[in-house]
Amino acid sequence: MFVVHLGYGVGKDGYLLHIPDPELIKFVASNSHKFYRPDFVARNIPSISTGLFASNGKAHARQKRMIGPAFTSKYLKGFLGIFIENVDNLVKLWSTKLKDPVEVHDDLTHLTLDVIGQSAFGYNFNTVLAGESKVSEAVDMVISGMSFRQLIGKTFIPFFEYLPTSENRRIKTAKEIADNTVLDVIKERRKEKKAGIVREKKDLLDVLMDMYDQETNSVMDDEELRSQVFTFMVAGHETTSVALAWTLYELAKKPQIQVELREEINSVLRGGTEMTWDAVERLTYLEKVIKEALRRHPPANVTGRAPIEDITIGGYLIPKDTVIILPIDELQRTSKFWPNPDDFDPERFDEKEDRAGVKPYTHIPFGVGSRMCIGYKFALMEMKVILATLLKKFSVSEAPECKVEAVPMLTVRPAGLKLLIRLATQP
Repeated sequence: MFVVHLGYGVGKDGYLLHIPDPELIKFVASNSHKFYRPDFVARNIPSISTGLFASNGKAHARQKRMIGPAFTSKYLKGFLGIFIENVDNLVKLWSTKLKDPVEVHDDLTHLTLDVIGQSAFGYNFNTVLAGESKVSEAVDMVISGMSFRQLIGKTFIPFFEYLPTSENRRIKTAKEIADNTVLDVIKERRKEKKAGIVREKKDLLDVLMDMYDQETNSVMDDEELRSQVFTFMVAGHETTSVALAWTLYELAKKPQIQVELREEINSVLRGGTEMTWDAVERLTYLEKVIKEALRRHPPANVTGRAPIEDITIGGYLIPKDTVIILPIDELQRTSKFWPNPDDFDPERFDEKEDRAGVKPYTHIPFGVGSRMCIGYKFALMEMKVILATLLKKFSVSEAPECKVEAVPMLTVRPAGLKLLIRLATQP
């Protein structure tokens, strides 16, 4: 545990408490009611300021009660067709890119935006095949507002977002376009419900509009629905595309792991076997590969909490409102908890191996405690469907000019990632 002073504007008197200790993180996670989430992200992306990610206290508890059912298997299985339809579009695109190096993160960003647009509120961005649109560019601009420069500016400079810079003006315009797009869909759904129209396939917006919280005797109004939908878009778009890109990067460097993975995929999806939910769940080696990629490259490398009142942690008295940093990246890449941490080894997650196993609270790519990502199962299944489809069809390897740099923004992006895409050798 150590303390960093960043000056006024962050936490209690400008101090941050850094705790790279799984036991202390366990304490924070087990006492979630004594902490709240600092507003770093909400301050930078106002579109999600009233959504599940940014809310705290009773508001967060209410939203979690209402949103939780939307991420159970009952509803998640209904998204499988969306996953398959959109990754098939990427297969078509990559089939035309077999000669030159491919900037895979760009394509995966389009793919995950298409997926989350249809899954969250039935909006077809169609960026994989048709390219960027006014709305998709607006969403990207809002997300890029969480750049390091914007984060620092909004943290230390009062009214930074109101300064008449060209970047701030672009972000403001993009926010209006993105927000209005979602609100227009919500208004149209209200009309459909009033007219008695029942949609055959429900997206997350449909599910949320049907939810009623008995404890508070309330439903979600349009503004709250907009914030939730945009929260899903930000979380399900950016983090998943980054995770997929880093996974393909590791597989490109480890051809033997790629071969073993393709063998499992071809075994489970042999011949013309349909990609069913049960089949995806049987891709156990693929799940280990994803978990190891998330260990090496967590899309969000830190998360934070702050105590609602003075509290003792690890024998130290921590004043209320002190920002506590939970360093996901550091925990997941230290030799203290992970032998040979720089090696990409999916077998770390093999429950059948005679190993000590993964120490609790050292692998937390989706967060911890009651603030753990509510859509982690959605993200995991989406990644499995996408990777299984792509790796069944293609092999990936590093392009000669591939020089990857981890760039922290809302997530840690793999800048400079260029891969060679080739047709896979079929068994």
